[in-house]
Amino acid sequence: MHLFGNKMNPYSLRSSKAPLFVFFIACFLMLPPAVHGEAYHPEGTLQVLSEYRDSRSGPTRKVNWNVRSEDLAAHWTLDFFLAGGHEPLCRLMLSHEKDKLKIEWQAHGVRKKTVFEEIMVLADFPVPCDILPIGTGENTGTFKTRREAGGSLFVTTYKVVRQEVSLQEALRQGWIRAGVKARGPFYFMNVLDSRGDMVLRQLWDHNGNWWLYEENVSGRRSWLLEGGE
Repeated sequence: MHLFGNKMNPYSLRSSKAPLFVFFIACFLMLPPAVHGEAYHPEGTLQVLSEYRDSRSGPTRKVNWNVRSEDLAAHWTLDFFLAGGHEPLCRLMLSHEKDKLKIEWQAHGVRKKTVFEEIMVLADFPVPCDILPIGTGENTGTFKTRREAGGSLFVTTYKVVRQEVSLQEALRQGWIRAGVKARGPFYFMNVLDSRGDMVLRQLWDHNGNWWLYEENVSGRRSWLLEGGE
């Protein structure tokens, strides 16, 4: 939409009477559209639907989630609630340290936090809370997750590959739900294990701050229903 509506701008940039602010506005309108926000840092509450299947031919069950984001002094949090629930099943605390994303994960009923860097993949956890290196300079390549449990440190290596996806393909496959605002371009972030097998993938809109679709190796599929613009 034109800044001045349907009428012509009463000031001409060629005129000596044109105020300086008109020049700056014109320069602003020539800039490319900005990305809406940082990945995994939405405003307000998201609504997400997850579908779980134990095997290819087995029955499915569906769960609705609410994801709430809150900005704090040094980090922001993501709380994952069952729809209608009052206690989060897990909480993420995210912050930037030395140009890297620090992720602190805490499940409901567990006092100790688990710390990840840049990437967090929880294939067997039922909540769709995985974090991938979206919107960083090094968002593809090899990443290592370090996770401490029982006094031991476990290191897992993943390969992250970006794959462009057309709007037609995303709609045909049912990866984008009706009513979700997404303009594209679209791409998958695919996470592969050391054998090259798919562990997780998330479909992203370049202009979005939350994935549109996610599926993992355990049989969980999830869709964004509302939010994330």
